[in-house]
Amino acid sequence: MQKKNALPKGYLAKLAKVVNPALIEMGAKIREYFNNSATIAVSYKKTNIELDVQTNVDAEVELYLYEVIHKKFPEIGFQLEEHAQLNDLSKEIVCAIDPVDGTRNFSRQLPNFVCQIGFSYQGKAVAGHIIDPISNRLYFGSQEQPATLNNKSIRVSEITDLDLACISAQVTTRRSHWLEEQERIAEIYSKLLIKVAKIRNFGTTGWHLANIAAGNLEAGAWLTTENAYDVVAGIALVEAAGGLVEQFEIEQLMGKRMVAGNPELVRKLKELLLS
Repeated sequence: MQKKNALPKGYLAKLAKVVNPALIEMGAKIREYFNNSATIAVSYKKTNIELDVQTNVDAEVELYLYEVIHKKFPEIGFQLEEHAQLNDLSKEIVCAIDPVDGTRNFSRQLPNFVCQIGFSYQGKAVAGHIIDPISNRLYFGSQEQPATLNNKSIRVSEITDLDLACISAQVTTRRSHWLEEQERIAEIYSKLLIKVAKIRNFGTTGWHLANIAAGNLEAGAWLTTENAYDVVAGIALVEAAGGLVEQFEIEQLMGKRMVAGNPELVRKLKELLLS
């Protein structure tokens, strides 16, 4: 018997048949813009001490993906960055779209960025769709379907020793509370430098989480807070690849921080960050 308010069986697979082709199409569109940088219009928006980068591509891609999904699945609510007037978080199923995660990289001709769509059900991440436009890699995974990269199965890394692990350790400077938190964050980052084999930071949360799901990075630690549209897709993808994502509070820091990877590395990283 189906549980009350449970997500209908097969719903996420039905979604994927619409979302993945649209994401591939937009990946090609973003790549076209990237290869013709004169067509990219860049603007800046300052919020408190943070300088946010925006482009015409973000707005165009986000609106297209919204229209495709909304037309086929009108019951879904949305969390959008570029078209906040369309947001509706009251629905059981919410779609978070980040059209260019890594906009600063994209606008500077640095090829590390992704386009991502994540779905949550009753507040829990349940499906993640991420495309790397430059490499044309499509990552997908959900509660119904194991994680894949271009339709081939992927799993998180099996390495559990920090001194063998190559991890991401993302710090987005000048976010809210940065001035109050920067010394504490630097202290935690120093611990990671001592304990892990290698640290890589490419400036895009979705890219990091996709590569953790694929086992290309062992784990990740986010020392500054992230927006929901940055993480929903990646959380679902890592979990579909056999991994674990935990969000928790750290003394002297405002808001929750995040670690992702295989369960044993997540335990060790969390313990290190809280020490």
